[in-house]
Formats: sequence, C-alpha cells, structure tokens
Amino acid sequence: KHYSTPVVADRVGDRFIVPLPYGTQVDWLRNVLTAGRARISSRGETYDVVAPEIIDATEALPLLRRDRRRTFERTGIEHFLRVRIS
Repeated sequence: KHYSTPVVADRVGDRFIVPLPYGTQVDWLRNVLTAGRARISSRGETYDVVAPEIIDATEALPLLRRDRRRTFERTGIEHFLRVRIS
C-alpha cells in the first residue's frame, strides 16, 4: 500500500534530512526502512529517495541551516532520518 505522512524534510545537497520528533518506532519510518525507499514531495517537486538511515542529532544538526538547527535543538529531537535522492 502507499501512504502519505506529512513530515519536515530539509534538502541538503543530494539528500533529505527528516527530524524524528516521535522517535524511531513510528510506523511510517519502519515502513520506509523496510522498503529501502520512499517518495518526498517538497516545494512542488517529488523526489524518489533511497538508502534510508537513522542518524543522531550530533551528525544531522551541523548539516542544517542555523534556524532549523536551533529549532531542533530546542525541541530536543535526538534522531533524524537521512535519505539520498535517487
């Protein structure tokens, strides 16, 4: 089945970084990890993404814009999903 889940996705080069405010055990994330792929729509464009991996904040935050980094630090998000645009 195909599902749609609204998420925040920041494009960083050829990848997207998605914060995981509800942790790493949510259904949509497990589905993406199992499938090894997903589709992200951002700013009117749709991207097929592959190679999903969970990374921690120490790796993700330096990749993001300063305003995003501050927001995610303040909210205490510890994990992020990183995917590559195929």
